Amino acid sequence: MFIYFTHSTWFRIDHYSSPDIFSSTAVKESPICYKSYVIKGSYLYGIMEYDRALTDFLTVELLNPKLYKVLNRIGTIYQNFGELNQAMNYYNKALDIKPDFDEALYNMGNLYLTQKKYGLANDLYLKCLATNKEFIPAYNNLALANYYQGNYTKALYHLKNIIISGGFYNLDFYYTLISKDYNQ
Repeated sequence: MFIYFTHSTWFRIDHYSSPDIFSSTAVKESPICYKSYVIKGSYLYGIMEYDRALTDFLTVELLNPKLYKVLNRIGTIYQNFGELNQAMNYYNKALDIKPDFDEALYNMGNLYLTQKKYGLANDLYLKCLATNKEFIPAYNNLALANYYQGNYTKALYHLKNIIISGGFYNLDFYYTLISKDYNQ
């Protein structure tokens, strides 16, 4: 299967895709061209056609299983489909290749958060932030994990990190934390 792109199509793909998905050192190791599958899969992922994106990303995995960003994307698709064991499997594959990959740590934390495993989620968010202190969504979900554990002071601390960095936060959640922290 060959995919040809016009100039305008390239612009659209670049707009929706993550341009650094090729940044793995594995890009130069495979003689088979998988880049078109990455580009098409990234575009489909960007417009939320996850089932079609999954097909392309699984093809990429077959052609070059060392692209940790693609493995992470496969994990997020499986998580969106509710296939949590498959999602965990792909997050682990990405982390086996790059143990400090902040996006996979964050996504695995999200998976644990949805399963109400707040301690595990908390640990992964902290590890994510140790790798990348500017990963704002991790602060938010770290605040949530602490809130659900009843650690309102810690939750408020992490939410304040978002405020200090100029990130977006839920004002109602902030007021809830202030009232809980005050009553604690």
